[in-house]
Order: sequence, then C-alpha cells, then structure tokens
Amino acid sequence: MMNIFKSKTEPFPNCIPMENTAEDTMLPSSSIDFIFCGNSYHWFDRDKVILEFKRIIKQNDDKNVVIATLSSCGGDGAGELFEIIERFMQPVKDRLQNHSSPFREDSFFIKEFNYVVYQDLNETLNGMLSGSFSPSPQDNCFDEYCRFIKAHFNKYSQNGKLKTDFRLSCSIGNVNDLV
Repeated sequence: MMNIFKSKTEPFPNCIPMENTAEDTMLPSSSIDFIFCGNSYHWFDRDKVILEFKRIIKQNDDKNVVIATLSSCGGDGAGELFEIIERFMQPVKDRLQNHSSPFREDSFFIKEFNYVVYQDLNETLNGMLSGSFSPSPQDNCFDEYCRFIKAHFNKYSQNGKLKTDFRLSCSIGNVNDLV
C-alpha cells in the first residue's frame, strides 16, 4: 500500500509519505493542523494514540480530528452478504476492538457521504478481505470465506461487476474529546 501511495503522490511535493505508526508519528510537537484517520482508528492503541495526537496537533478550538469509517450499506444481494460477514466474523471477534465511539458523547458531529461502486471479482474479494471483520489467512475459515464471497459475486454481478452502496461516516471533533 505504501508503494502505491508513493506512486500516486509523486506529483505533490508537499505530500510526504512516512512509515511511522499513529502511536509514534515522530512528527514535531504542535506541528499539525488537522488529523484524518481513514477507516483505521479502531486499529490504534487508543491510550497511546490520543497522547500522540495531543502532542502533535496545534492547540486551538477547531474541530481538528476526523475519524472516518466506511461501511457497505446495500447493493445487489446485500442482505446475503451481511449474513456471510456475520457468519465468518464469529471466529475473529476477539481481534475486533475499539469499535466504540472515538469521541466523548455529545462532543462531535457526524457527516455522512453515500456513493456507489462497481467492482470486479478481484476488487470485491480484496475489499472484503481488507475489512477488520474478515478472517485472516491463518484462520481456519479463511478459504471457505473466500469461496462464499466468490459465490456471492457470481450470483449477483452483472457484466462482470458487483454494485455496492457504501456510506462513509465521518466523526468530527476536537482532539481533547477523544476517548
């Protein structure tokens, strides 16, 4: 992913790819105006990342942190797809953590964006495997999960593409209200 990011951002000299973690960015203190976490905050060690975000952000009263979460909310055969996800999520639930709200109650607002994508089999499978709800290759159910996703694609795709409705939900708040 980093190689793809680097190739896509080459034309933008102010975009500097870094291979540090969110918990230890190695950025100077009070150097950042805005933090955006794209469907990743649930993977972070919250105690450590909150301290790091507070260290690097310029302190002001603005809404300076956006936590984005992406979800599939419909499309061809969506009900069956959600059943597949729920069935195979069971073995990995112990790895799922930090899915509670990132901000203190009533300290943030949410902005949602809906859009549709049409994906081929490879894009569909890779997208499903990138979800935190999906089994990993070392899980016993991984191959079966992949077979179910491929069968779902074959059942509902049209002209080699599966239509999926997505919702991007952005929680917007101040770094001091992160929990």
